[in-house]
Amino acid sequence: MLVWRHLLEEEFKRDGINVEWHFFKAAGPAINEAFANKQIDFAFYGDLPAIIGQANGLQIKLLAATGRQGAAYLGVRSGVEVKSLQDLKGKTIAVFRGTIFHLSLVNALASVGMSERDLRIVNMDLAASTAALSTGRVDAVWGSSNLYELEDKGLAHVAFSTSDLGGVGAIQSVLVGSDAFVNSYPQITRRLLRVFLGGYDWMSEHSNRQIYLSEAARRSGFTQRQVDRMLGQVSFAETMKPDLDDSFIESLDKQVSLAKEMRLIRRSFSAVEWADQKTQQETKVLPRDDIVKAITQ
Repeated sequence: MLVWRHLLEEEFKRDGINVEWHFFKAAGPAINEAFANKQIDFAFYGDLPAIIGQANGLQIKLLAATGRQGAAYLGVRSGVEVKSLQDLKGKTIAVFRGTIFHLSLVNALASVGMSERDLRIVNMDLAASTAALSTGRVDAVWGSSNLYELEDKGLAHVAFSTSDLGGVGAIQSVLVGSDAFVNSYPQITRRLLRVFLGGYDWMSEHSNRQIYLSEAARRSGFTQRQVDRMLGQVSFAETMKPDLDDSFIESLDKQVSLAKEMRLIRRSFSAVEWADQKTQQETKVLPRDDIVKAITQ
């Protein structure tokens, strides 16, 4: 919604501040590299790459939750029958390592006493993995909702999602900002966060649900049927709750522990110490009605 409605551009244009959006094909690892090279000031991305960045010494602050209980999907090639996680034993599975989907898969497998060693894991980004699945080079892909595109084309089928597993392996995402920018420009940071919170205020209202789903279909390239299938039963008030509350902090601490156990990071850290709760609390008291109004114009 921030991108579609140019909300940040509108917020800062009177100050002569140019807002640049960068969309990284290599996902979280590329975002961390951009932070390290001081090429970006803020990022919306998955919790695992953000955790890896923080653990590896990136100077970034956790500003908000951007997604909770998001679904990951298992796409399976034609001719392969998979009805449960146990059916994946010995099969070749593509997943993008170092991303939220990697951690999601590990969490899901652990829930049934399995690990990556029970599978033949191939590291591929989302585009490469869906291509490999459609041509039968892998048995399955653990990834995003774009797998429904292959299903609709008859090239594969979605066996189940983490929602079908009772939320085990669900994914979550965050907004972070560089320490240097947040510390140097606290007012601009609060204004950015205010726009973000205003957008989430609007999306959490049930009366705006269908408007959002229709625009998501128009802007994303997915059909309306695909969007409704992916998001039709999702409670936006719950999944798009930006608060850095105890529940979200606890979930991040669990992810940090798991990342350490998987040897994706060498040192642990406390999520509550990482979280910039003060900035969010100061931002939440700022009026956001104008942001909500701008979305509907």
